[in-house]
Amino acid sequence: MSSRVQDLLKGVVLRESDDTYLAQVGELESKSYLAAIENLRGGAKKRSNARAAGLGLPFAGNSILRFTPGRWSLWSGTSHGGKTQFLRFLMTHGIKEGEKVLFASLEEEPDEVALEFCAVALATRSFNDERIDTAIDFLEEKLYVFNHSGFIEPDVIVGAAIYAAKNLGVTHVVIDSLMMLSIRKDDFEAQKDLGMLLRRTTRQLGIHIHMVAHPRKGGSSQDMMDMYDIQGAQELVALADSVITLQRAPKN
Repeated sequence: MSSRVQDLLKGVVLRESDDTYLAQVGELESKSYLAAIENLRGGAKKRSNARAAGLGLPFAGNSILRFTPGRWSLWSGTSHGGKTQFLRFLMTHGIKEGEKVLFASLEEEPDEVALEFCAVALATRSFNDERIDTAIDFLEEKLYVFNHSGFIEPDVIVGAAIYAAKNLGVTHVVIDSLMMLSIRKDDFEAQKDLGMLLRRTTRQLGIHIHMVAHPRKGGSSQDMMDMYDIQGAQELVALADSVITLQRAPKN
């Protein structure tokens, strides 16, 4: 208990009920945390007017799911289920919509990442130098590739996201994947700290971070996934603003 609370409680006669005691503490120390909804009217209007619509899914029509600034999303799905490819597709759509992207694919070489983005931008895997130049020209100053593959400390990649947001205007960051960050699978406290760091970073900078987490081992690729099938601490999953799982449609 803080010294301020102790000072405030001096002379207060505690009754037999613990509920009464807690109510007294609340009245003395915590009433400043209560806000009447009508007093938040102006702030709500200001926030509504300033809120960006966010990036929608790359499909026709209005997207219900939107990736808004100041939030982070956790992506998962079965092995070879298309998580990374879908994120490339989503980020290319975002670039077309005016977003700037930092893509950290820690399981691929940087030039491989560049070529895969060219394939998405061109909608073909039939390459020649002229076509690659066309795609690169479209992506120039809008897409930044994290120039590293393999394991890396979480602070380094989050630091790169902060630099890219502040100095390059990046609005979306993809981290692929949790498995490649130097955090032990059983270090749940470090994973929780990572979730808090992503939460704090996105809110302070007004960016959206997408992080891929592989599923736990076991089960069939045809089984529907839920949050408990995602690898990592459940606190990490709970800290994400959105959790998206991708699976290939079953063959009939």
